[in-house]
Amino acid sequence: RLYYEPKSVVYHMGQASFKEKFGAAKMAELAHRNTFLFMWKNFSGPQFWIPHLFFLPLRLLLALLKGNIAFVKGFISAVKVQRAL
Repeated sequence: RLYYEPKSVVYHMGQASFKEKFGAAKMAELAHRNTFLFMWKNFSGPQFWIPHLFFLPLRLLLALLKGNIAFVKGFISAVKVQRAL
């Protein structure tokens, strides 16, 4: 059975269960991975790909220099997912 209560209020706590299960570092990696996958799937044309491919190595290098390993791991994970498709 399904019941509907029009006065009910639902609060969504985004990523609450993931954070508890995976921790902050893995959450950041998953967020970066998902951002890459979203962009690669939904953006097209040279106006996206030329700057993306030009700046991506620079962004990866900068992330490494800043110690943002989650960004690099997210990128690697996205590449793996993309190759598996």
